[in-house]
Amino acid sequence: SLYGVLAWGANTVIANVFYLILSSAMILRTDAKLFLATFWLAPLMGLVSYVYGRRAHRACQDVRHHSAALGANQAENIDGARVVAAFN
Repeated sequence: SLYGVLAWGANTVIANVFYLILSSAMILRTDAKLFLATFWLAPLMGLVSYVYGRRAHRACQDVRHHSAALGANQAENIDGARVVAAFN
């Protein structure tokens, strides 16, 4: 259901942000140079994730649209077969 997706999705996002902050703090405390060498990737990863999410969203919308069209076509064909069978 939609509630499950929203609830688990929000839970996952909150947990991942927490883990990112915690692991960043641990790396920064251990080795500042290592932190700086890896932390610059965060905006790049965010951008890639955003672009991928937009494309994936569009692709999912296309799949839903084509699936609905296919289901409607199948329903019309089944109804047509019932009408033909009724006259035989």
